[in-house]
Amino acid sequence: MPQEKILMHRISHCAAVSYPLLELGYVSIGWLEYAIHQDLPAQLDSLDFVRFVNRLGHNKNRHCLIRFVQLKPGDLLVIPRPGIFSVYRVTQSARPICQLSIPAHLKTTNNQPIVQNDRKFLTVNGRAIDLGFFIGVEPVAVGIPRRQYAVSSLNAKLKYFGTNLDITPLAKEVTEAVSNFKQNKPINIYENIMEKAAGLILNEINTSLSPAQVEKLVKAYFERINASDVMIPPKNSQEKKDYEDADVVAVFDTLKTVFYVQVKKHRGQTGDWGVEQISHYKELKDSSSDYTTIAWLVSTADEFSERARQLAEETGVRLINGLEFSKMLLDVGMSTLNQFI
Repeated sequence: MPQEKILMHRISHCAAVSYPLLELGYVSIGWLEYAIHQDLPAQLDSLDFVRFVNRLGHNKNRHCLIRFVQLKPGDLLVIPRPGIFSVYRVTQSARPICQLSIPAHLKTTNNQPIVQNDRKFLTVNGRAIDLGFFIGVEPVAVGIPRRQYAVSSLNAKLKYFGTNLDITPLAKEVTEAVSNFKQNKPINIYENIMEKAAGLILNEINTSLSPAQVEKLVKAYFERINASDVMIPPKNSQEKKDYEDADVVAVFDTLKTVFYVQVKKHRGQTGDWGVEQISHYKELKDSSSDYTTIAWLVSTADEFSERARQLAEETGVRLINGLEFSKMLLDVGMSTLNQFI
């Protein structure tokens, strides 16, 4: 299936008329003399039209017209304006402007009436407007702030001062900008860096550390956030009655809170066993503590099983996967963690 084209199209020519037309769902381009020429081919998206344009003169900008009329329904137009850009989907292929019916009392941006003469071409105050062709469009996303949503490669194309430019290779960047704009998720340099750095840290943890060292890393995290006391309980403690278990216990006396943490060095997915262990450990300790108790399951895996997530919700256990834990380490600083493990 052919990929949809994406055309960056700048509205500057006859802008006082072009922008009101855009609000009606039409994007226009100049070249009126071509639109009224007796040899204009019936099929604008054909090779005949390309030959027609080339035959009339070797204007260096003629390719802008050819790119415009070759757009098909489903293709996208990215229209830049100062500080923002908008994305429209083509709904109607290019046609001569004489085939456009405008509503009565349509006005320019400076409040002048736009009318059509007897040949159906647009005029303002009796003067013909140099708009020769139009396509139908519908909005996909309008008024996207460039600085917050356009990555550098897309922003560079939006600065192009020609009439239009094929930016189909930037389909991913355009799609992500639209999606992020609709979700109100602007570009966040901090988050982007954290995401990439956390992935590197997680890979190093999984590659270089033993399960016991991962436990020490969790212990180091609590020490860095100023816990009053942090310990790794003995594996065969006499206090345990069954399979309940915590690998790290962190006490915050000021907050009268204790964290019980089960730690798993896994790849891929962590199941529900860790939730069972830490939730039962919390139950065991709750009866003998007047502190608020919080249970965590920290895993170096990418995700948790559906059963683990369900059980965690039922028992109040917080699940922390490897990427989230790596970001937590970044937040508290990595420079001195070696001494803890």
